[in-house]
Amino acid sequence: MFTKRLPGMMSLSYDARLQLLGLGRLELRRIHCDLIMCIKVTHQLVSIPFSSMFELSASRATRGHPFKLAYPDSRTNVRANSFPDRVIGICCYGLKVNNV
Repeated sequence: MFTKRLPGMMSLSYDARLQLLGLGRLELRRIHCDLIMCIKVTHQLVSIPFSSMFELSASRATRGHPFKLAYPDSRTNVRANSFPDRVIGICCYGLKVNNV
């Protein structure tokens, strides 16, 4: 862990180090960055084509916006842990994060 290498942090627990540094848990920071990148791809703010990552849901019941994403069929763990599957699982289906 990077925070353990900072001066005076070696003896503190992970949670105490995060609290002193004003950081969230690594898992939450990763989710936050994934969701930001999803928004950037969806609104074409980056040069990654939307169709290479996501596809829109066929359902038109979107509760106020036209950006409902379809959850892809994943038959392998490699695909199940990919960026699009992680993001869609979190934002569309509310999948829980372990230990949060």
